Amino acid sequence: MTGNRQAVTRYGRAERTFHLSALLGLSGVRDLDVGRKTIQTDAPTIFYAAGGIGDYWRRWAPFGCAWGTSPIGGREALSKAGNLAPEKAYDAVLLLHGLADDDAARAAAPIIRQTLLSGSKALRDDAWILTTSMSNLAADTEWPKSRTDRRRNMRLAFRTLVIDHGPAGVKVGAVMASAEEEQATKRANAQKIRRKAEQEQAIRSGADPVGQAMAVLAKWVGDGMVDAHLPTPLPKIGKGKTAKTATRRNAYEYLSKMAPKAIQTLDEAAKAS
Repeated sequence: MTGNRQAVTRYGRAERTFHLSALLGLSGVRDLDVGRKTIQTDAPTIFYAAGGIGDYWRRWAPFGCAWGTSPIGGREALSKAGNLAPEKAYDAVLLLHGLADDDAARAAAPIIRQTLLSGSKALRDDAWILTTSMSNLAADTEWPKSRTDRRRNMRLAFRTLVIDHGPAGVKVGAVMASAEEEQATKRANAQKIRRKAEQEQAIRSGADPVGQAMAVLAKWVGDGMVDAHLPTPLPKIGKGKTAKTATRRNAYEYLSKMAPKAIQTLDEAAKAS
């Protein structure tokens, strides 16, 4: 490593990833998966030196490819050794300073990727302009502190930039929104399965969910039925025509009527056993 670096490949993995994917863009490759597999097969050492199949490739490859397809990219950007001219490469990497933010990179990479893979030449040609716009927006905007809200707002803002580009951008935005919805559904289903498994494991370990719920209820009654955060509209207590809104008074009245019968049922069951 020299103090005066001669090529972007001599710097960190993000820049190496950028370099490889920029070469793909310069050579006219739009499908990053095809390019990745080709490099992985033909030059595995170079590929793994650039980070392999990991976060660096997923997040930085779309930006490098966008730079390679952009008007500021081109054959003049390459040295005789096949390296990006350092001043151009570093300028390109610096343009992404706003996307060095982890959440911004997560939000922008799949959008840029879908833009590069779109059937619109105009959209592909402007991919780097869109990337620069996203970078500026990420750097200049005051995002929410909550990570979930940050990521959601960034995704929406970046997607809006692409949608505003034109009809092809609208199509790309629709594809991204659909993919995001599908991922959210998968996460929700996985969470349901995980919670169910946790509940079953807890019961096998001796947990008594009914007893726990009754303990919470007993404490609430014992504390004088203090104000709680209640949903709107309030749920109903009871069934059919006798159902009442779950105000504190109605809940207490319902418990006072049901408790004696419940106790009698439990006592009878205990005697029978």
